[in-house]
Amino acid sequence: MKTEPPIQSQEPQERSYRASGSHLLPWVAWGVVILVLVLKGLLPAVASSEPSKGQEAQSAALVDVVMKLQGRMTLAAKQFADMQKSPMPEDQILVLEVGSIRQRQQAAALAGVLFGRQGALDSLDRLKTAASQADHSLSDVQLQTNQAIADAFKDQEDPTADTERKQTLSSTQQALLSKELGWFGELIIARTQPGEEAAWKSIQINAMTLLFVVIGAMIAIGLLGVLGFIGLILGLVWSFSGRLEALRDSGCPGLYIETFAIWLVVFLILSELFGLIGLGIAGSIIVFFLSLVSLAWLPIRGRSFARSCSEIGLTTGRGLVREIACGVAGFVMMIPILMLGVLGTLIMVKLSELMAPSEPGFESNAGAAHPIFSIFDQATTMQLVAVFITAAVAAPIVEEIAFRGLLYRHLRDGSRGLRTWFSIAMSALVSGFIFAAIHPQGWVAIPALGCLGAAFALAREWRQCLIAPMVMHGLQNGLVLTFVLLLIG
Repeated sequence: MKTEPPIQSQEPQERSYRASGSHLLPWVAWGVVILVLVLKGLLPAVASSEPSKGQEAQSAALVDVVMKLQGRMTLAAKQFADMQKSPMPEDQILVLEVGSIRQRQQAAALAGVLFGRQGALDSLDRLKTAASQADHSLSDVQLQTNQAIADAFKDQEDPTADTERKQTLSSTQQALLSKELGWFGELIIARTQPGEEAAWKSIQINAMTLLFVVIGAMIAIGLLGVLGFIGLILGLVWSFSGRLEALRDSGCPGLYIETFAIWLVVFLILSELFGLIGLGIAGSIIVFFLSLVSLAWLPIRGRSFARSCSEIGLTTGRGLVREIACGVAGFVMMIPILMLGVLGTLIMVKLSELMAPSEPGFESNAGAAHPIFSIFDQATTMQLVAVFITAAVAAPIVEEIAFRGLLYRHLRDGSRGLRTWFSIAMSALVSGFIFAAIHPQGWVAIPALGCLGAAFALAREWRQCLIAPMVMHGLQNGLVLTFVLLLIG
């Protein structure tokens, strides 16, 4: 890869920055970044403090979304197994029997639908055993819900049998199941109660549609992954043959870590303030774009704003259309890198399970899902539009400016003494790790998110501007949201 000498300029702004620059400020900035990582990344992962009522409500909503997603996938897998005339192992349901009492009751409801009355009773017995071992007493409502689940399957020993249905649940029990178990309560009612045959048929059709969507998506990802791998190989060959140009040295790396630290603090403060105001997802859009006020630090420190924009990649590169097309190509090349990250996250999940206490716990657990998914199941059309604007427009634009513009620029400029390929790799990985660590999915998601961040950084290096990584980021978030909506139904 070609290397370029430092950008030479006699602009008064640059001389002013160098003359007034403090060697201490970049170290202070790094201290702020590390402090934020500890407070927002490490401590929440190990903290045991009681959540607020708002956090509990958001967590419960998120768990419901994740459980519904898993439930629909399991139901689709059961239908596929029935089509192949191969029985699904009943221990498949054990994966869902974790977390809160509500989660475990939802798993019991699904077990009854998949495996009949005995499946539901076995799951409820495991719930009672776990509660007894943890010295956890079920409330009256939870006991009534258990009874309603058992009653629903009184006349359904074989879940595949198409026999005449009998009324086994009272209207009170049906209302209780719908309220306490959400979609899983409606699933029980549709499967077992007379007059609900059309609803059950609709659920079956939706499950099969989901199955074909998932299979189609896996095939598409596989084909694109092969193309992306070929693209990565070509990129490496061109890089080491000197056909690709490396980022030029700005000559003032400290300025950009200072600005990044300011952005990080401003973003967190604005998030807390707008969270207190209660503007919801619309407030998140405002927070993202308002946080860019931190870029005012560049001219305050004496650096030409126009020159700084060029150095952090806020240009049209070699043409807007061409850069967008390269962003699409970069997204395809990102897929193999992301697959490595997903594998790492799966390993982290297994490690977290091994490190978990052996005695059963009843805390809600949504895994590594983003909190934004908590509004999906009950969201209005306008809320969904706001979610997509936040995730596929606001976040890609602002986060790329911050992480691949400011932070990556600082890391690259600060490691010019190393070999170019090593400087690029190290800068991409460090910026990717910081990008992943401050996201709210938790430490188990760091490998996947970190690989995404590293891929965006490589695109930044490749194209010399931020349009391509912004496009990649937006496509990634938009497609994930779309896929999750399809899975949830």
